[in-house]
Amino acid sequence: MTDSVTKATAFANLHQKGKPVIIYNAWDGGSAKTIASCGAQAIATGDHPVGFAHGFGNDDFSDFSFDIYLVTIKEIASRIGDLPFSVDINNADNLTGSDLQERIKTVVDAGAVGINYEDGGDSVLTAEEQSVRITLIRTTANELGLPLFINARTNIFLGAPAERHSALLDEAVARAAAYQTAGADGFFTPGLLNLELIKQLTSRVDLPLNIIRLPGAPSTAELTAAGVARISYGPMPQLAMTAWLKDQATAALNGEV
Repeated sequence: MTDSVTKATAFANLHQKGKPVIIYNAWDGGSAKTIASCGAQAIATGDHPVGFAHGFGNDDFSDFSFDIYLVTIKEIASRIGDLPFSVDINNADNLTGSDLQERIKTVVDAGAVGINYEDGGDSVLTAEEQSVRITLIRTTANELGLPLFINARTNIFLGAPAERHSALLDEAVARAAAYQTAGADGFFTPGLLNLELIKQLTSRVDLPLNIIRLPGAPSTAELTAAGVARISYGPMPQLAMTAWLKDQATAALNGEV
């Protein structure tokens, strides 16, 4: 088996502006194994696709625990061979100090060589507050001897109406610079779908930019031409599979097939 340092280095090298790595997010061992067999260069998962797959919804998602999530992280890691593996640790956004360090050690021990780490849950932290946490993650990874790929996620575009996104661009650039100084390797801007703004961001930010293919997002070809370095799908594949299952089960139970 390829060692974690080699995997982490390979994962970082996949992030190239204008030649993006495609992350088609998995939600369990079976989906990860299938995606890997399709030629994936890396595998990633997140708490939302895993939580949704376990039957949690927006109304009770706070009940989805890290312990449940960790079982799936380990399961995925055991099914993908030598592919680099990245996990969201969005459910760590309220952790600080030694608790955050333990969360990093736990996901690394489970097989992750990359993480997504967001700057807010119910509210967005200041860049200074988040930078302290990113520095702690980087220090923890260094102590483990792992060049962990830290994909620093900002939530400033989520929840903001699209017409306000252009006014948030300067803040995004400033956050990217602060997070890079703190030790981040990538910059993730969920909710940003405007192609022109994405082009501006890739030209103004040194970190490789991650865009998620939410409904209404530009195509892969457009994002590639815009200089994006990582294109991910988040919970969308799992939601699509659930919608397919609902349609098929409804048809079967109603005797329509």
